[in-house]
Order: sequence, then structure tokens, then C-alpha cells
Amino acid sequence: MIQSDNLHLWPIERQDLNNNYVWANDMELTRLAGATPLPRSSQDVEQWYRNLSVNPEQHIFAIKTKNGEYLGNIEFRGLDLRCGCAEIGIIIGERKAWGQGLGAEAIRSMCNFGFGELRLHRIYATTLSNNPRAIRLFEKCGFKLEGIKRQAYYQDGQYLDILMWGLLENEFWANNPPEHSDKSMEHSDKSMEHSDKSMEQAQGMIAQGKDLLSNPYTAAAGAAMVEAGEAQLARAHSDSAK
Repeated sequence: MIQSDNLHLWPIERQDLNNNYVWANDMELTRLAGATPLPRSSQDVEQWYRNLSVNPEQHIFAIKTKNGEYLGNIEFRGLDLRCGCAEIGIIIGERKAWGQGLGAEAIRSMCNFGFGELRLHRIYATTLSNNPRAIRLFEKCGFKLEGIKRQAYYQDGQYLDILMWGLLENEFWANNPPEHSDKSMEHSDKSMEHSDKSMEQAQGMIAQGKDLLSNPYTAAAGAAMVEAGEAQLARAHSDSAK
């Protein structure tokens, strides 16, 4: 079990399948996640659960409060321990939990587990350009926008961009130093250097995003990049003032 201030991350259990059946048939959730919005049967969900146990590259956890309330799922997929990288994905199925910072808390806990226990070097994610909540979530957790797959996903009569995000081990520890580690002082000493680099990256992201705004096919992705860059720049200025 992975613990944080407000959450427990548990391996998925059979008793969790009813919630997953409901979420799998929530068309808004599936569209935001970039999944095919098709009705799912209880047999489909059962088969999904069985496949989890035979896939060593996928580790999925139930996101639960300390009172046991089941909120959603978070996972590592494409886990490559040789190269030290994995893709992270998250879904908060219970809408009443939206906007409370619990998704960010779950991602930070999962990254702490990945970088600390699994010794990963890089964690990456993808979001659709029409999902500003997910874009803000990964930006808030320190992920950097690394690229754009232009018009790579078709949904509801239009082509959407896929945004690619990445977070390196040293970037995570710079903002989330371990409480009991010999590396804590080293990470603290490097925080100013990290803030300077973060400002440079943010300014480059803003400039790149503005270039995309002039093209109607990439305007949505450009606006997302500008917004993410401005937020990262503001955070970097705040960090450097501490």
C-alpha cells in the first residue's frame, strides 16, 4: 500500500469492479481519457481485471481515502525497469472528488513510489488537447510538455492533438525532497538552479505555444502550451523568491 496525507493507493481487488463498471460506461470520462466510448459489459470489466495479473508492465492501484472511499485508479504502464521509465495514467471516477487536489496528491505519491522504490529515471504521460483539467494537473505536478502529436486522435468529428508530458527523477526530488534521506540537502542546494532552468523552459514553452496560435489546426495545443508555460513561469518565480 502507498500512503499519503489523505489517500491510500491499493492494488485493484475484485470488490472494486462494480465502480469500474460504472466508470467504464461514463461516456464523458472515457472521452476525456482518450478511450473508445463504447458500452462495457460486466464480462468486459472482469476480463480487464484478469489481464492485470498477467501483465508485468502494468501496475494499477485503486485511489481510496483513508476512510476507504474509492475515488478512482492510477497506474504505471509500459514499465521498463532496464531503462527506468514508465507511463502514468489516472482517472478520478467520483466527480465529487474533482477540484480537491486529490488527483495531484495521487500522482505525487505514485511518482514518489516510482522514483524511490522502483528506481525509475523518467515518468511520462499523455493528455488530449481538449482536456484542460488534465493539462493543469500534470503541469501542477511538475511535468514538462515535451512535444505534440498534431491531430493524432479523432473524437466527435474533429482531430485533436495529443500532448506529451515528462518528469525526470531529479526534477521530482527538487520539488519533493524525501523527509529522511542523505540526498535532501543536495536537492535543496540544487533548487535555485532548478528554478532558473524551469524559467527558461517555461519561456520556451510560451514562445513555442504562441507560434502555434496562428495556425487554426494547432491553435488549441498552442493555447494549452501558453497556459502551461505561464503557470510554470509563475511557479518558478515563486520558488526563486523563497
